[in-house]
Amino acid sequence: MDKKLDFYGAAANDSGDKQVRHTGVFIRLLARTLDVIVLVAIINILFSIDNLGGNRGWWSPLPIPGGLVFSGGGGLVLENIIRGIFYGGIHPLYYILMHALGGQTLGKMAFRIKVVTIDGQDITMVQSILRWVGYLICDLTLGIGYLLIPFTQLRQGLHDKIAQTTVMHL
Repeated sequence: MDKKLDFYGAAANDSGDKQVRHTGVFIRLLARTLDVIVLVAIINILFSIDNLGGNRGWWSPLPIPGGLVFSGGGGLVLENIIRGIFYGGIHPLYYILMHALGGQTLGKMAFRIKVVTIDGQDITMVQSILRWVGYLICDLTLGIGYLLIPFTQLRQGLHDKIAQTTVMHL
């Protein structure tokens, strides 16, 4: 049931009328909140497994209770550098792969919304990466980039503008 969308994301129904269903800020915020909950759960499960394995001697223990990776309980060693890369990579991999492979994260699936190009096609891996970089910029500026969403015709935040994408209701 793929719909062809025009430049503004309008889909033609059987009678030829156009139905524009851009996603607003609130539903996108709910989807993002669900994604954060999923990511926190995944990281906590993996962290617990990592901690269990370290405590049982299966691999190098976590640098806890010494606190920071750079102090106490393990310090700046290869195992902890690998852990940092692994745990730090979960967030970008989740968003980049989920958007590139289907235009939807688990949060977007739950709310039946999808990321598409501004002409209604599935986004590419490059657009997905650019979109994640845009997320990072928006987050580092305390959400200023998200404030564009209600004021643009295609309901695009800075991350959407950078990647030439928009979010549509299914």
